[in-house]
Amino acid sequence: MSKAVLMSIHPEWCELIASGRKTIEARKTYPKEKPPFKVYIYSTLGTSAITFLWEKDGKVFTSPSADVAKEEPAAHPINCKVIGEFVCDGIYRVLDHPDAFAGHPLFHTKAIEDACLTNDEVEKYSGGKDVFGWHISDLVIYDHPKELGEFLHFCEYDFDEVKCIGCKNMSYNDLGQEACDRRFTRPPQSWCYAEVLE
Repeated sequence: MSKAVLMSIHPEWCELIASGRKTIEARKTYPKEKPPFKVYIYSTLGTSAITFLWEKDGKVFTSPSADVAKEEPAAHPINCKVIGEFVCDGIYRVLDHPDAFAGHPLFHTKAIEDACLTNDEVEKYSGGKDVFGWHISDLVIYDHPKELGEFLHFCEYDFDEVKCIGCKNMSYNDLGQEACDRRFTRPPQSWCYAEVLE
């Protein structure tokens, strides 16, 4: 499999993905890497109360109520955590453009339905530009969500100049030398390349 991606997703959409109802994630851009590739799901803070997630009898449940943590020992908050991963096994154009993949079964209406969106929501989000559906397969929701700092930016390293190329997380080590601190300190706006800290 190719480079992995860390994607920021609002809690309400994470709930739909975790429950299996949302199988397409709509985005305006997509990686240069061809599918399949792994996508880590980062649940953002969101605008509502903390969301709790748990699995019971093979089903995924969510609730915004803190009381659920007392009743369900497996319930854990998902906000500002990496809650799971999936394999993106295909990317499809969602809007109806003349050069779109009209013959594909996931095209247009089905892609919009599987993204749990309406036509109006997609039109508004797109601003008249293309929207691409990242197909979600092989979904894994972690028993214990991971912290953002457990993931690293994927950086290009120039060994001749001994430095990172285009790294935004430059810091200084104990010797005062410039160094790349590749751990995530804040999530991406949409998505970016990432790898797990070993």
